[in-house]
Amino acid sequence: MVCMCICNLLCDHCSVKAGKKRDNELTFDEIKDLVNQIKDMEIFSLFISGGECFLRRDILDILNYIDQKDIDCFVQTNGLLLTEDIIKAIPKSIYLVISFDGINSCNKLHKSSFSRGIILSLSRFPNTFNVLAEKSTDDSLRPTASARRMPVS
Repeated sequence: MVCMCICNLLCDHCSVKAGKKRDNELTFDEIKDLVNQIKDMEIFSLFISGGECFLRRDILDILNYIDQKDIDCFVQTNGLLLTEDIIKAIPKSIYLVISFDGINSCNKLHKSSFSRGIILSLSRFPNTFNVLAEKSTDDSLRPTASARRMPVS
């Protein structure tokens, strides 16, 4: 489910061509209706993406509603807007999928082959990952390799 298209980055690999807000984005009531339909169909897992979901003022209300319906939910985010307060307010049944480009911010490889406008590295998020680690009850960091992120000879 794409909950919004506005984003604080301009990633060239974006599958929803996020950036600016669109006129036809789902309202909170429409999302609640969709979640109710998902529950009625006995679908037990949901993946939410954007744009950047945490630009929505009502994202925590949406996540709490999904949690009340006992649906596992994965939320794609670039992590830039996650604060300690936001992380602590996210229900435990909600899993964050944070996209980043590598460990060091000095990795020049991505500037030409995988552009977001900035490089998102683990070094940009030390507090974010510490707070997530304190909250998490299982191993939630799962790296994914991509051909677009690897040098090609």
